[in-house]
Amino acid sequence: MLAAVVPAFGQGAYVTRITSANQVQVTLTNHGAIGNGFTSRSASFEYPAGSGFEHLVRAGLWVGAHAVDAQGAFTGVTMGAADGPVGVTGQSMTEFTPLGSSIEVRSRIPANSNYHPDATSDEDMIATFCDSFAHPTSYPETHRPLRIEVRQVSYEWAAPAYSDFVIARFVITNRGSQSLTDLWVGLYAELASGNKSAQATWPPLGWFSRQWLQYDADQRLVREHYCAAAPAPGNCQLEAVPAWAGVQLLTVPQPGQQVTLAAWPWAPGDPTRNTDVERYALMSAGTVANLSPFAPGDPCELLALGPFTSLAPGDSLEVAFALVGGASVDDIRAHALNAQRAHDAGYSYAVGVPPPSAASGLVLAAAANPVRGSHAWFRASAPGSEPARLELLDLSGRRLDQRVVVSGGERLVSLGDRLAPGVYFARLVRGSEAATLRLVILGP
Repeated sequence: MLAAVVPAFGQGAYVTRITSANQVQVTLTNHGAIGNGFTSRSASFEYPAGSGFEHLVRAGLWVGAHAVDAQGAFTGVTMGAADGPVGVTGQSMTEFTPLGSSIEVRSRIPANSNYHPDATSDEDMIATFCDSFAHPTSYPETHRPLRIEVRQVSYEWAAPAYSDFVIARFVITNRGSQSLTDLWVGLYAELASGNKSAQATWPPLGWFSRQWLQYDADQRLVREHYCAAAPAPGNCQLEAVPAWAGVQLLTVPQPGQQVTLAAWPWAPGDPTRNTDVERYALMSAGTVANLSPFAPGDPCELLALGPFTSLAPGDSLEVAFALVGGASVDDIRAHALNAQRAHDAGYSYAVGVPPPSAASGLVLAAAANPVRGSHAWFRASAPGSEPARLELLDLSGRRLDQRVVVSGGERLVSLGDRLAPGVYFARLVRGSEAATLRLVILGP
């Protein structure tokens, strides 16, 4: 989906596209920004797709290093986004400039109109940008280029084992005449969850300062959930926006490298973070922030990896992140594990992650999806002598209804009397076997 094309300062045009191949619908750009700043009701980071639940105001690539230019040695940080108000476009905040005027879309699926033999996933999106043009931004300090070029490639798959994450891969090349040293790469984010379908006005009101942050160090995953009031989770009212969403660092630290997780209260123009020297110190700390103040709070997050000791002219390095969603803590961690496996397998289907219901023999299909009404009908089949159980779950994983499906053939089964409009999951279970589908109820 092409969302916007705006004439650029410098080499190209500012372009945004919204991913559309799976359950994570996120705005990607060709200028280092992610999300749309809530400038429209289009998906910024909507999960599950079609639910109306948003989880991200904006995000952006940060690259920091020690560099040398005609004026001498300096510490520079190039940013795709930073603290800013809602309703502000990414192009007014980024220090990157597009190289070209499009985001290329490729698909590995032969029947897809964007089929390309070199595609990796069901929907690849490719963009290239640089930081070599000093154009105006909302930041008080004038941008001083590191002379880097970035090739951004995103991957997403529709198969259920892979349908809850989007991978963003950044290949960073030194286009200057001097080496960059002690380089750090990070993804800045303003995770914030709310139900845009319940908002009469836009940008939204009333869902900020309600972010509950958690960090899973073993997966390098910072995740956020809507939380109405402290203490968490008892007063959170989790059902208002049931899903978790987060940012995961996929690139594994090498010997001598560290991960930084920084978090601070949202405060555009804060004088403690408005110079490159201050931002570099923040991203290169190699420490994990205490997230207890944000339960709930109004935080910004920065997840970074470094140092890369030296990047010579013409050389490249690569860092990858994932935007991940899940119905529960266990769910988002499982999806993050699959994202890591896909990354570690060279951005492909990972060995050891079977397709959903592989060889189980269980078959589950919705008679209609979306459903307009208060309950749903399913076609369920469980070959063999053992019966299977059909369950209906909400996004938090709470079981709402269940029926036993007699083995040996297909049955038409009704579930969910008096369901409220929203997103649910139906699951056919028998021992370790399971078949799952996502169901949308539209209401009467």
